[in-house]
Amino acid sequence: MSIGTGIFLSTLLLVSITLFKIKGDSWNWRRIVKWVLAVSFVFLIALVVGERVHDYLEERPTIQTQFNGLQLNFLPGDVKFAKGEPNSAQDSERWIYDVGDAKLGEEASYFIKFKNGKVRFILYTANVWRVQEPYLLGFKIGSSYQEIQGKLGQPSYISKSADELQRMLSYDNLNAFFSFRQNQLIAYGIYQVSDGPMKFRDDPVKSETSK
Repeated sequence: MSIGTGIFLSTLLLVSITLFKIKGDSWNWRRIVKWVLAVSFVFLIALVVGERVHDYLEERPTIQTQFNGLQLNFLPGDVKFAKGEPNSAQDSERWIYDVGDAKLGEEASYFIKFKNGKVRFILYTANVWRVQEPYLLGFKIGSSYQEIQGKLGQPSYISKSADELQRMLSYDNLNAFFSFRQNQLIAYGIYQVSDGPMKFRDDPVKSETSK
């Protein structure tokens, strides 16, 4: 049940109790109850349909240009303005923002890669599913390899690690990529298509890497 639905039902109950105390037996309560139930049913159906439509519009396969409040055309200064100083930097073109809670055993981070002075890709990864986790096209940490291909179709490129334990799907038509281990999603994000598909460092075909 959504918050809106709960508020509506609570309000309806309070109003009914108040009216009963005020009017007592002077009203035709059987007719009133039938009318209230009918209106409530229609309202609940409208809420459910509205939520489903909202979810569909949010998760439908459309091109992604921003992720975690960052855009692919951002300069380093734009990233700092939006997120502050990175927690660490592998080099001047690779920044890391940690967002996990160490007390809960959460390891979660955003990796930002720059190329030619602009964001090349934004990657999110975590060791466990988190409540604050960002969804991308309706997917999250733990989603299956088959589930994502079933919804998004054949990717533009499939990268495989040299040990064949990991795979990464790139979707040029969506600016989105998804990385898997043991058939489960472990990292995902958006990338600049003009710079080529996302690939592992040890992919036999050399290209940009995800980390």
